[in-house]
Amino acid sequence: MNADVHGLNLGVIPTCGSMSGVNVGILGVGGAKDIYGITLTGGVVGAGGKIRGFNAGGLFVWASGHNSDVSGCSLAGIGVIGSSSVNGFAFGGITVGTDGDINGVCSSLAYISSKKHCKGVAVTAGYLDANRFSGIALAGYSETKRMSGISIALCNRTDELHGFQFGLLNYAGNNPSGLKLLPFINLNLSAEGK
Repeated sequence: MNADVHGLNLGVIPTCGSMSGVNVGILGVGGAKDIYGITLTGGVVGAGGKIRGFNAGGLFVWASGHNSDVSGCSLAGIGVIGSSSVNGFAFGGITVGTDGDINGVCSSLAYISSKKHCKGVAVTAGYLDANRFSGIALAGYSETKRMSGISIALCNRTDELHGFQFGLLNYAGNNPSGLKLLPFINLNLSAEGK
């Protein structure tokens, strides 16, 4: 499991320490450390370190462990998950999530979650949950601590708005009393602090 493999790997569940090149597994592809290149599987793409390049998993693309992330173009039937971050383009059928930052374009049908900072474009028919968001968000329900940019959702809620909210109900906690909760549009154009 500690060996590094460079080149084309084929199998039911090819695994090793680190993988580079084209890796195809029927049920899964796993690396104890990192996976780089093009990886295709009907099941799970999983690594204990970094996953880079183009990755497609029928179920998950999942980088778990300390300082692990998913970067590049990642597609998964259920979810794209990077413990430290998700970068580039990520589509998870149900979820895209991280305990760290999301950078780039992400989309899912049900749930997008960033415990730190989501920067770029996020699209979900369901719930967008980010500590801090910068960019353009399209969601069924958007909830953030700080929103900078444009959020379009059925309902928007943020503690601190620097930009625009469009939706049936829009809550901005840093607006004056009487302007915190508004229908259709809410805005705050004050400068964003650190």
